[in-house]
Amino acid sequence: MILSLPHPGHILLIEDHREIAEMLFEYLEGLGYTLDHAGDGLTGLHLAITQTYDVIILDLMLYFTRPSFRFLRTVGTSVSSTFAYCF
Repeated sequence: MILSLPHPGHILLIEDHREIAEMLFEYLEGLGYTLDHAGDGLTGLHLAITQTYDVIILDLMLYFTRPSFRFLRTVGTSVSSTFAYCF
């Protein structure tokens, strides 16, 4: 699936596996997107609330002090980003 965001789209990637994050960074930056990365949920939550993103890509298997679904509920009421969920 290719994202259709206005270029340059700004993406937040919340992924704790370095290899997966690097692969997504390389691919999406190659398409012209700018990315921020959070390697844990708490950092991702902070970035999602304090920054503006066109899309947030969240690893749903990522757990921190709250499960990913609670993260979505928390952030979903605070930001206007589009979410892409990764399993």
